[in-house]
Amino acid sequence: MKQHQCKMKTEDRGPELELHRLNAQIELSNDQIQYLEALASTQAEIELGHVELATELQTELDEKDGEISVLYRTLRTLQKHMHRLYVEAQRSRELIGILQRENIVNYFFTGKSVLTPFSDF
Repeated sequence: MKQHQCKMKTEDRGPELELHRLNAQIELSNDQIQYLEALASTQAEIELGHVELATELQTELDEKDGEISVLYRTLRTLQKHMHRLYVEAQRSRELIGILQRENIVNYFFTGKSVLTPFSDF
């Protein structure tokens, strides 16, 4: 009879042990769910950070692109001015050459120089 009572106690504990095992699995599953939720939240924050960073970088890139455009237009304007000054300098040299030849001819025929070395030229 004693053996029968021990067997009953063991059989009675079977459902209790199974319940305990299932509760432990539920707790483990809940912990895993919380971990996955935290992981998903962190991933969402990282993705949001990437979007914000990409937006900020695009804004900076657009600003730099605008600055480069302004600098390019300024460079083109300066190149045009340089070319115009170069052409005017060439024309001035030609005029000086003409005046010098006229001065030499005038000096040859009259003995007087129209231009002096320190004239307003």
